[in-house]
Amino acid sequence: MTAANYRIQLRAGGRPDTSTATISVKTAVPATGADGPALTAKLRKFVTDLPVAGRTLLAPVGDVEISVVGPHQYRGAIVKLVTAEARQVATDLGGDYRIVLEGIDRPVQWFRLGLLELGLFVPYKYTVIPQSVGSLTVMTE
Repeated sequence: MTAANYRIQLRAGGRPDTSTATISVKTAVPATGADGPALTAKLRKFVTDLPVAGRTLLAPVGDVEISVVGPHQYRGAIVKLVTAEARQVATDLGGDYRIVLEGIDRPVQWFRLGLLELGLFVPYKYTVIPQSVGSLTVMTE
């Protein structure tokens, strides 16, 4: 363990003379050929193999989480997909309509698809308006 691959959160335990620490450990997920169950087992084994002293108790808690390093690096590809969809909608509707995109400047976000898979997105929306409309007022809630 190094400071780069773990963090510790210390808080009061269930008794006045105890503390609880949550230790999160990171490991890289290979780009190809990753075995999710094996990586999960590796992390759990790491916890159970740590030497303990005194009344220390170590127990793996919760599910393994997954994140993406540098999600902003995927922004260009996501924006290209969004604009391609908007162009296709405009094309399907014909030349009398256009698309107004909103939110495309927001940060890249992600959600979990599987044990080692993430879906990345920019939370955008679009409005279809006739070409004859010169301006658009957006009502906010």
